[in-house]
Amino acid sequence: MKPGQQKQQQTGVDQPAIAIAPCPVPAPAAPLSMSDRVYLGVEFAVLFALLPFMLAFRPPGSGIFLFLWIAAAVCTLLLVRDPTFDRRRFWNWEGVRAQLGRVLGLFAVGAVLGVVGTWLFVPERLFAFPLERTRLWLAVMMLYPVLSVVPQNVVYRAFMFHRYQRLLPEQWSASRQRWAMIAASAAAFSWAHVVFWNVFALGVTLIGGVLFAYTYERSRSVAAATLEHALYGCGLFTVGLGVYLYHGAVTR
Repeated sequence: MKPGQQKQQQTGVDQPAIAIAPCPVPAPAAPLSMSDRVYLGVEFAVLFALLPFMLAFRPPGSGIFLFLWIAAAVCTLLLVRDPTFDRRRFWNWEGVRAQLGRVLGLFAVGAVLGVVGTWLFVPERLFAFPLERTRLWLAVMMLYPVLSVVPQNVVYRAFMFHRYQRLLPEQWSASRQRWAMIAASAAAFSWAHVVFWNVFALGVTLIGGVLFAYTYERSRSVAAATLEHALYGCGLFTVGLGVYLYHGAVTR
């Protein structure tokens, strides 16, 4: 009997033929200098305040989805190349499972409120989209989460939390920093929807931004925030309120 076989029989455990390397442990982030803080602050203002305002005046029919995907690709590349970022945050299925009950429960309440609100204020739109344009509605249900929700959560959750949380004062408590980042993410996410030129889009995405940022912070999972975002977005399109979040319906 060979030595390796004898050891295997003694332990009673099959030894894997190939070792699978785990995700690297992220390195600690270095403290920011004053010049770094100024640079990141200006960068944040340009990317998440000035740029959405400029895009609101873009020519009609311009490719907003292409711009969104380019931004998400750049953010993903920066995160992957950053040794202080934990790549497991892109999925982290344990975090998804931990938050799933809360996410589904809140969505059930939100769905009821959405139906009631649509029935009260714009009853002619209630379920009009799935009933009158069923094929297009099905296409939106399948494509919207991939083309719109995924890149938004990479940019406004993973990238924003990781890159700009260091701007917060170090003497703040962990709880205060957490809620400050949730507020910053929600405000930036809401302001990004200024391109739709209506107050409803800004208001509903501010509420959604708080929910999605909170879920990301609690779960440390882009997948969890993406699931929640997709549920609410598809829900709005289904009950008839998606017109306020549709580029083709923009009027200035």
